[in-house]
Amino acid sequence: MIRQLGQMAIDVALEQIPEQPEASEVVNLLGWAIAALAEIHPHQLRHTFASNLVLGGMDAYLAMALTRHRSMSVFKRYSNKARETQAERTFRQMRGESLDD
Repeated sequence: MIRQLGQMAIDVALEQIPEQPEASEVVNLLGWAIAALAEIHPHQLRHTFASNLVLGGMDAYLAMALTRHRSMSVFKRYSNKARETQAERTFRQMRGESLDD
């Protein structure tokens, strides 16, 4: 179902772009960006959900309950990247750096 939705997104986006020579660059850029949708798996959605919960500051045990993980070691694999991002943000804030970069 996820792959079908990705393919539908590609088809709809390409239909929306007028067939004009100057639009070809936009079609190429948009096509590559949207093509990634066709490769999304439910597992990746779960990973993103877990990462966003952790980045949002939710307690790991509460996030585990929402993602229905039974093992903390498995959940850590999902949330490690989010924790790394959070640590980098905190470090940059402490140094007074801009977070927009």
